[in-house]
Amino acid sequence: MSDHLQQQQRQQRVFSKATGMATRKVPGSGATLWGSFAELGDALQSAYSVTDLIRQQYVDQVNQYPLYYRAMDRVIDRIDRAGPHLRVAEYGPGPGILAERITHHPDVDLYFAIEPEATFRAMTRDSARGSASEVRIVDSSAETWVCPGSVDLVAATATYHHFEDKPLALANIRTNLRRGGELVLMDVFFRDYAFDAAYQPRSRTEFVERVLECATAQIMAMPRAGRANIIDQLRTAFLDILQIEEMKVCISILLHQLRAAGFLDIHCELMELDTGTVDSETVDSESLGYYFITAQTRGG
Repeated sequence: MSDHLQQQQRQQRVFSKATGMATRKVPGSGATLWGSFAELGDALQSAYSVTDLIRQQYVDQVNQYPLYYRAMDRVIDRIDRAGPHLRVAEYGPGPGILAERITHHPDVDLYFAIEPEATFRAMTRDSARGSASEVRIVDSSAETWVCPGSVDLVAATATYHHFEDKPLALANIRTNLRRGGELVLMDVFFRDYAFDAAYQPRSRTEFVERVLECATAQIMAMPRAGRANIIDQLRTAFLDILQIEEMKVCISILLHQLRAAGFLDIHCELMELDTGTVDSETVDSESLGYYFITAQTRGG
């Protein structure tokens, strides 16, 4: 049997849709290590979760992703351009880093935080403390929160890849925006791969390669990659491959879904590292995968 065929068979076993999971026995125990994909996913999520970290620890981790803060600056720039008396919804504010800037912006009258995680809701509430904006912290998700025409601008930074039902989430966001409203989205996307009508990769081999390329680029781009940061990327890659919690896709899928949801005037920009930053000349921007996207709803 060729090495290539053996590799394909291994990947087919990994991506099996069966409820059971072929496993190796732990030597000397007589028991299997993983009984199912769910068990493996639970173990990875438990080790991966940052919800029990204090805000500063989370910020220290985010500091390893140099394009993240630049994307936040660009969100604020879109708010500057949109004018006064804005109603803004942020999906997945996490520890409230961007929420602090939005809620204290003089042009923002009303701020919604759509956040299903209790710890992050508390952090966002603390970040908004002292702002003149009306702040509403909503225990919900993009797939379930529907408030038609309630906001002028939606911000979603590093959130889309957590949406379990991406078409539904984008359709709801479109519904929640007023006519002529704007979606501002930044996230990490894999290099393009072939996908089917259900947005599933046609080649599992190609998909796994894209995941590993992205994880490698993220590590190479870190200004001070420490042990914890590298471990975090390895866990993330496993979860992306399993499509549990981390559910990144290629940028072409997002663009297709935005058009299908009825968004117009879609602008998509591949972000690049600044010249002179760590590995800026050797890190492939498409593999790193930071994109900044804006899209409009039909004007009134």
